[in-house]
Amino acid sequence: NATLTTLNLKFNKLGRSTWRQLAFAIAARSQPIKVENRFQAWDDLLNEARLTLAYGAVPVMRFPLFVCGYSGVGKTTLSYSLEGKPVPTNLPAHTHGVETRNIIIDGREFSLWDYAGQIEYYVTHEFFLLPASQAVFVVCVRGDQSGDEATQQLEYWFRFIKCRIPRTREASERPQVLICVTHMDLVPRDQAMRVRNALTLEGRVLASSFEEFMNVDREPAFITATCFLPGQDAGMHLLQDKLLAAHAAIYAQKPQTPAICAKVRDSLQRIKVVNDACPVARVSECLAEYPELPAEVRCNILRYLHSIGEVFWLDRDGARDLLVVNVSWISTKLLGELLQPNDWLPAALQADSSGRLTRDQIACRLDLPEETSGSVLLFVLDVLKQLNLCHESRPGVFLFPALIPESNASA
Repeated sequence: NATLTTLNLKFNKLGRSTWRQLAFAIAARSQPIKVENRFQAWDDLLNEARLTLAYGAVPVMRFPLFVCGYSGVGKTTLSYSLEGKPVPTNLPAHTHGVETRNIIIDGREFSLWDYAGQIEYYVTHEFFLLPASQAVFVVCVRGDQSGDEATQQLEYWFRFIKCRIPRTREASERPQVLICVTHMDLVPRDQAMRVRNALTLEGRVLASSFEEFMNVDREPAFITATCFLPGQDAGMHLLQDKLLAAHAAIYAQKPQTPAICAKVRDSLQRIKVVNDACPVARVSECLAEYPELPAEVRCNILRYLHSIGEVFWLDRDGARDLLVVNVSWISTKLLGELLQPNDWLPAALQADSSGRLTRDQIACRLDLPEETSGSVLLFVLDVLKQLNLCHESRPGVFLFPALIPESNASA
């Protein structure tokens, strides 16, 4: 409509595809439109539309795979077994934060997000939950625990997903959710059938209860603890088949990404390798191959890559010059260790009884490169403050609530 000057987005519950078409229509207009009551997902779609119209698009071949579940259900072991790989022997006993890596299952690519199961980490999980319309969730529970406990855990994670995804009328835009029941070989033989029937029934109940928010597979995959290799376990074969079917369903929607963003993302892979210990880089370094890009376009590219979880970038004064090119470093090395205070600092650098640390103590623990330690430290502290995980109590001294001893916290 050439005469349209204002668009109010309040109370609209359109599907993502409809929102996307609207964003492209507005981005293509020569005359601006004032948008009222807009939301973050809308801004991301409009940014994507502008970049696509200016630089073209390429197909998306890799989709997010979120693995959720309480501690000890075997999520990390499962994530390696899906590829038919042995679990590395140097992994920590528990996942810290959110571990990310790319995996390939029978030629199909997934960006795997392995969420820590300890309750201390739940506060950070939502910061690393990508747009779910093109994602797959695997919710894991143990078969050898009590039926009530397994049911409660499943319900918790389903509510977690529901509360963090937009509601849509289009079933094809809802995330795919699979249920995986592990450690079935530890269930007594005379109880195995009862456990299978009970959790299958629970899966069907959840599928009906949450059908307006997600597409839930009604048949759980039952997997043993001792046979996590796909060639030896029928449950693993079934889970792989379900993931391949989910991948195909998402790919059938023909998702695309701006071509310029795909190029920048690929160039960032080289920076990840170089700066693996501390993958915080200057924006000018990351975009050195594209000197012709205007400053506004550079910001739009980083906004888009941040929205899809490829980088962590703060679009604010004092932080725009730096970005984290490996999001896993933020979630595991920084936040993951911080939320386990006993492991975060050596004895010589322990926080005082009120949970305070000096800037030098924090820099020492993070082992930042000397040439960038000042600017990177300010960036890291800005990230922590944005996530409400630290506060500057006085100049140069920072309060970390997670480091306050339990005795003092309760007092």
